[in-house]
Amino acid sequence: MMEKIAKILGKANHKALELIIKNTQDLIFILNSEFQFIFINSKPFQTWLGYEKTEILKKPIFQFLHKKDKKTLTKKLNKLEAGAESGGEFRLEHRSKSFKKYDYSVKSIKDEQQNHLFLFISHIKKSLENQTKKVSNAEQRFREMIDNLTEIRFWKLLQPREYKEALQESEDILKVIMDNIPQYIAWKDKNLIYLGCNNNYAGIAGVENPMNIIGKTDFELVWGQEEAEYLYISDKSVIESNQPEYHTIESWYREDGKIVWFDTNRIPLRDSNENVVGILITFENITERRKAEEEIRNRERRFRNLIETMNEGLGIFDKQQRITYVNDRLCEILGYDRDELINHLVYNFVDEENKILIREQIQKRKLGYADTYEMTWKKKNGSNAYTIVSPQPVFDINNEFVGSFAVITDITELKRTNKKLEESEKKYRELTEFLPETIYELDLNNRITYVNSAGLKQFKLTQDDLEKGLYVSDFFPKKQYKRASKNLKTTLKHGLIRPNEYIMKRWDGTQFHARILSKRILEDGKPIGLRGVVHDITESKIAEHKITESEEKYRLISENANDIILIIGKNFKIEYINEKPVYKILGYTKEEILGNRPREFISSEYYKNGVFPLIEKLRKGDKIIEAKIKKKDGGFINVEINASAFTDKNNVTKFLVIARDITERKVAERLLQESEKKYRHLFNSSPYAIWLVDMKGKIVDCNITMNRFLSVFSREDLIGRDFREVLKLFLRRGDARFEELIPVFAERFRALVKNKKLEPYEFQIARGDGKEFWLTLEGSFVHFENKTLLQVFIMDITERKLAELKIRESEEKLKELNKELEQKVMERTRQLMEKNIELQKLDRLKDEFITAAAHELKTPLISISGYTDYILTKYKETLNPEIKKDLVIVQRNIERLQKLMNQILDVMKIEAKKMELNREQTNMREIITNCISELSYLFKNKDQEVVVNVDYNLSLNIDPERMFQVFSNLLSNANKYTLPGGKIEINSEKINNKYLFIVEDNGIGLKPSELKRLFKKFEMIKHNSSNEYIKGTGLGLYITKGFVEAHGGKIWATSDGLEKGTSFYFTVPLDLNKS
Repeated sequence: MMEKIAKILGKANHKALELIIKNTQDLIFILNSEFQFIFINSKPFQTWLGYEKTEILKKPIFQFLHKKDKKTLTKKLNKLEAGAESGGEFRLEHRSKSFKKYDYSVKSIKDEQQNHLFLFISHIKKSLENQTKKVSNAEQRFREMIDNLTEIRFWKLLQPREYKEALQESEDILKVIMDNIPQYIAWKDKNLIYLGCNNNYAGIAGVENPMNIIGKTDFELVWGQEEAEYLYISDKSVIESNQPEYHTIESWYREDGKIVWFDTNRIPLRDSNENVVGILITFENITERRKAEEEIRNRERRFRNLIETMNEGLGIFDKQQRITYVNDRLCEILGYDRDELINHLVYNFVDEENKILIREQIQKRKLGYADTYEMTWKKKNGSNAYTIVSPQPVFDINNEFVGSFAVITDITELKRTNKKLEESEKKYRELTEFLPETIYELDLNNRITYVNSAGLKQFKLTQDDLEKGLYVSDFFPKKQYKRASKNLKTTLKHGLIRPNEYIMKRWDGTQFHARILSKRILEDGKPIGLRGVVHDITESKIAEHKITESEEKYRLISENANDIILIIGKNFKIEYINEKPVYKILGYTKEEILGNRPREFISSEYYKNGVFPLIEKLRKGDKIIEAKIKKKDGGFINVEINASAFTDKNNVTKFLVIARDITERKVAERLLQESEKKYRHLFNSSPYAIWLVDMKGKIVDCNITMNRFLSVFSREDLIGRDFREVLKLFLRRGDARFEELIPVFAERFRALVKNKKLEPYEFQIARGDGKEFWLTLEGSFVHFENKTLLQVFIMDITERKLAELKIRESEEKLKELNKELEQKVMERTRQLMEKNIELQKLDRLKDEFITAAAHELKTPLISISGYTDYILTKYKETLNPEIKKDLVIVQRNIERLQKLMNQILDVMKIEAKKMELNREQTNMREIITNCISELSYLFKNKDQEVVVNVDYNLSLNIDPERMFQVFSNLLSNANKYTLPGGKIEINSEKINNKYLFIVEDNGIGLKPSELKRLFKKFEMIKHNSSNEYIKGTGLGLYITKGFVEAHGGKIWATSDGLEKGTSFYFTVPLDLNKS
């Protein structure tokens, strides 16, 4: 392909172009008239997009374009005439299915057969910050290409006149490439007369077109005499020495006095006989890079100082919640050294409840949410640290969640009460910071012959897997293995090569970054295999990525801080504040603070002789004081001020001050003092005797209620004595039953010390004066002022015991009365059963009568209906209108009577559980449609809208006549109780093994009391507006319920209240054979 391109560009350009394409990191490719790739520079395509050459060639570019860019590029290429140029940006798809944004330049050209081609030069779109980072590969994007230009024998110096026409088109295309290089490039003959330059150089040299520079010297261009002489001397020195000068850093002064920095290369150009014929000069403007690097260093110093002096803790966590950074404040909050936290999972420092909380919050952060929440940590000394966590999720350039950082505020003082939790006796074991490395051996066929235990664990293998036969290719993606195989062959040949980095895969398919160092194994001087070490560098790769994001993180930390942050500069004036917290806490705007001195906002009581005590404390090394700050509304808040001095880039001493609102903490401290007073009052006024006993059995405190039991002894007589001695004061001399209590109490004390749970113990005692008490004793451990004490409650239960005695006596009397009552109940039950039998006989007679009457009435009604219909049909034209009207009324009343008799018969069948169904597979939508059609006159009279949301193909095994009546009753019911202009809606949905149907309206609604009796016989509901019953029999919903239940379903209704409509629900099982 290079030869083909050379024909397009001209043979003399072949070497120059080949070197440029080989060394550039940009994507260079050519498309044919069908927009298919016919040439690419393979290395950048594999580096930036992950594709091999064979995966790209002969495929259209649109296969790799983002869908939103296809139309734009197609339109642009179709309009591009031969020789014209254009540019823009598009997104290309990486092999991982993510998209990256690229800038591009395109020129339309033709080959020797006059085929229309498109030459593209494209580079990845990056921000200034990414370009200037210390370890960024983007900083070296064109440097390698320029370093290799020593081998270019500048073609224009050597070409005879007859080649000019053949090379004209090649110059145009080379120009596209040269003008897309960010360097300033020029070339001169050995007399230092310009032979050409690129567009960038022409711009700074003050010529409109690169052609205009030909034949000029530096003394004829825009720079001054001094600069021209410097260029002449520098260029002359390289020509005379015939040695190139690489990466000379030079500074030039612009007309406005500002300095511009260049990275300069001067390379002698030689002919085929190695004679110097000219010089090639490249300048790369690195001014912005130097400024950016300096600014980044300054920002990092400022933010690092801010983080380490802030009152809040700060932690940075990866996506597995491993701690990657903590500031000194967080170490102080948790009581750990930095090394004890870094690289450990955050779950190691919380209990189970907070582990669940963290997992829930991580799921939210992955979705982009950053909720503030409270979390409890386990400190190193075993106590709890209560905190507020203000997190911020972090995403990579592909919008993948890579971790988070959090500002952690210590609120332990607010959480602390008079009871403290028992100190933990167990400490978390430290996790190993680095796992052992993988050691492996291979034979000459790349078969793995040995892996150590760490390697088996790393690659998720077993010894059995290894013995079955594994090869190097099993642990590399296809593209990575091609490179690894080549390097292994090189190692076998040369013995040892530098370490190489790859993406490897484990036996379960997961991948990780690795660095491999291999050395050949020799036997009798001949290689028999390879031995090497695999280092897992995944964490290192993640760390590199995080370094590039550090500035953004520090900025977000400052913006999300809850405390007031300010910088005090020269003349002790405020130069910087974080605006949002200041406005939120104090009510001031940025403009109202900047330029003022702190004393204008701090209560005057904190100044002594006009000097703020913080300055004196800073001199003594104390960085924290408390003060009161005045709010805009005139009020004051308590703050804790943390400050540190630093020197800026101009060597001016300034102060970084962080003020934390501790108003709530002050209130909590006051409330705690009041709580302690209340506790002492409750302790002494409790109706129960309370002892606090230490672990040796001595009473350290008790309340005055004990005096009531011991009478002559006061509280002071008991404190400091062994509780077993005090118990003897209860005992009446010579009473053996009380003597037996002493060992019981001693045994209970030992059991409580061993942390055994004991039930309350009841016993009877007698004082020396003979008075007896029933007491109950209960003990538990409390933590008070870093001590573990036994808290003993002694309660007087004498009255309860006396009451229990009376209850037992009453129970005996109740047993006698209960026997008499049982006899009377049995006699009454017998009488009721006899009456019930008589009522059942009467109920059967009633049912038989109603059934017979209904059938008997049907016969004459059928005759009457038939004759009425006959008269209306035969004498339709001759009947008197009044008689005709009366006959219509008769016919209508006959239909009503027949309907009522049918309802009565249905009710009888339902109650007798003799309802028979004629099931068949029926389309439910058709039943509903037919029912609506039959009742359409009702809906039209009230101008009501009926909406059906039921599948047209829904078919169920039902009795169609009964199901028609169900929908007819529910729809006519909805019509009655929905006002004119209302809406009735029918919906259905499948739920497990049944279908749910819903008929809902926006009518008058129902009260809760009406819903309870809705499906009973002869129940009618009053109309809310008229307080009258709507005309009906009260049987419709009762019969509807019977039909639904006969199908094996259920029916119910709901309403949100009056004037809020009603919804009727009923179900139909799918498998009716089981019903």
